[in-house]
Amino acid sequence: MKLDRYELAWAAGFYDGEGCTKLASKKRSGGGTREMVRMVIGQVRKDVLLRFKSAVGGLGKIYGPYEQANENWQAQWVYAAQSFEQAQAVFALLWDYLSSEKREQAEKCFMGIRKYHKEVGKWEPKKCFWGHIGRMVVRHNMLHGKRRIMRRCLECDKLRMRKRRAAERAMIAKGL
Repeated sequence: MKLDRYELAWAAGFYDGEGCTKLASKKRSGGGTREMVRMVIGQVRKDVLLRFKSAVGGLGKIYGPYEQANENWQAQWVYAAQSFEQAQAVFALLWDYLSSEKREQAEKCFMGIRKYHKEVGKWEPKKCFWGHIGRMVVRHNMLHGKRRIMRRCLECDKLRMRKRRAAERAMIAKGL
């Protein structure tokens, strides 16, 4: 893959004017949150985002089109590099051509994620109501004709099932 420095300069200028960098939180299915650096550009023209993506070596994804709340506005496409590694790689490619404001914005986000990982670690386990720490179990249940997903602590789920089986055995022993 050969990168064109003129295209990188164009991409940096485009990102300076249209892009944004932010530190975003995403909930994890097993509890806790995941912090990530997001590099985002919103546009009504997909071809411009395709050119940007091509200029940075194909890193990132293009999502959309997203309809807007106002009917007079056009649908929007979004370029996003949302993993730490992808955002870091794109910034490394554009760094020499970026304005000082965008560099500062990126540094704050990358230092923020570093601080987060130092303080919290990569994953913070969730405690259940009874204080058990550990894996959460996902059970699919039907309630009143609606499918519902229940998240339970694995330890609590095991205890609940033991009690249920003991009650069933007791009913069988009584002959009910």
